Amino acid sequence: MDRDCFSNRLSGFNQLLAAKLSYYLIENKAETSSAFSYLLCVHKTTLMKKHLLALVLAASACAPSLSAQSFVEGSDFPSTGTGPAFITYGPSITISGTLNTPGDGQDRFQVTIPAGCQVTSVSWTMTDTANLSVSGFAQFGLNNQENIPPLNGSFANGPFLMPFPVSSGTYDCIMGANVAANDSWSMTFYSDCPTGIATVNFAEPATVYPNPVADVLYLDGIETESEFVLINALGEIVFTQTIYAAGIQAIDLSGIAEGVYCYELIAEGSRIRNKLVVTR
Repeated sequence: MDRDCFSNRLSGFNQLLAAKLSYYLIENKAETSSAFSYLLCVHKTTLMKKHLLALVLAASACAPSLSAQSFVEGSDFPSTGTGPAFITYGPSITISGTLNTPGDGQDRFQVTIPAGCQVTSVSWTMTDTANLSVSGFAQFGLNNQENIPPLNGSFANGPFLMPFPVSSGTYDCIMGANVAANDSWSMTFYSDCPTGIATVNFAEPATVYPNPVADVLYLDGIETESEFVLINALGEIVFTQTIYAAGIQAIDLSGIAEGVYCYELIAEGSRIRNKLVVTR
């Protein structure tokens, strides 16, 4: 194919078709820097350049860095039971919310550390915006609790002093206050997950198909509990699913937008990363 700018040839194409064509060029071993310069000729709009940049980054390397995660309490976390669950992959995840006594003196949630990952440290913050001498506690797991002294209208933060690292599993977490008036809190979990490619706990070979995929993705050859993670070109986790059983497993991706992604399979001591195209 002629490598001159061919915008005129694509005048009848919409952005999705142009994006698919750009992916085709990269898949057919076009040298990345040349292909990128070439693809920028397709459309002159800033929007199209952004799409192409994301596609080139994902398709050429499939190695975006996982970004830090942050979740803010939407509907109030429960004051009893376990609460919503969050999965940490790294480098950190921050959960935050507010307390408002007497009805909301505790916020409870769970943090899951996937197989093969570990938490290296945990920190907390608490504010006393209404100067009510807020005091309380932060809890991670069953036996790891840090007391928060009276704040007297101030802000406080600190680490959990328990032994680290903490291995994979699901841990109950609580932020509590004796008195509070819409006072904010946060807990940040810093994690370390394996990098590189290993196949210690996967059958040879672990198969992911079809690729490209439209709706349902199948995994075959996984013989231990694993996490399937889908990551977009910005390094953001857009989908996760735990694989509990051996044999062929189906993953419903019908709610995922078309595009080029990286997927990861994470098991105890091993991680596989590869490219996945969602198209319809």
